[in-house]
Amino acid sequence: MTTRRTPAPTTEQSTERRARQRWMSVLAKADFGDLDTLWNNLPSKPAWTVVRAPEVGMVMVRGRAGEPGSASTSVRPRSPGARSSSTTARSASGM
Repeated sequence: MTTRRTPAPTTEQSTERRARQRWMSVLAKADFGDLDTLWNNLPSKPAWTVVRAPEVGMVMVRGRAGEPGSASTSVRPRSPGARSSSTTARSASGM
């Protein structure tokens, strides 16, 4: 299997991309009521097409289970008399 490399963006493309990212950030942080009012008050609205429907409810998370110091290591409460592994004991003590 070969890997296709895309050419590095030109300075003009990079500038356009940063400008687009900045405006998307502004829109993402804006109040919905403000955006709705501004959209409804536009004298002529631009044409638009839905590119892809939003996907809600699924998140992919990568992690390593059981590795000492990993973010996925969980500390569970122990019942009296239960023995713990050294990994769990280190995680619980913050070491």
